[in-house]
Amino acid sequence: MAQKRDIKPRKGMPSPPFLWSADHWRLWKNHIEQVAKKPEIWGYCNPEIERAELSCLKEPEEPTIRSVQSLADSPVDLSLADFTNLHSLASKYKAELATYQKKKHALEDLSNLIMESISSEFRSLLQDVYGQPHEQLKILSGMFDHPPRKTLKKLQSD
Repeated sequence: MAQKRDIKPRKGMPSPPFLWSADHWRLWKNHIEQVAKKPEIWGYCNPEIERAELSCLKEPEEPTIRSVQSLADSPVDLSLADFTNLHSLASKYKAELATYQKKKHALEDLSNLIMESISSEFRSLLQDVYGQPHEQLKILSGMFDHPPRKTLKKLQSD
């Protein structure tokens, strides 16, 4: 008998696999990984990578007049070449900011997808790391990617 999900899928979104137990882990994790690879955010949330080695999404720094002329106090101190450079830096910043915002939004969406596509039993374990897909996946990986202790003890005794 099919189990009823305890959440509603988002409108317009295909229903992801649902994580009910260890039996569903591989299919569910593969789906989450594929979802994260499309907007190129898997490098920020891959649970197989330790937090210290994980890529960090950083907001780009907005250029200022000092970005092109370190001693400038006002725009009057800039030459025409400095203004050209500043304009170029501003264009680059705008593109980097758009990419940053898309990835930040995609990470938020992924965190929501994780929470929406797991059993309430597991959801309660992730409440403290809501909004942090790497931490969410790390906790779930710890539960499902390793053999249970009973299995390990049995193998050691054999």
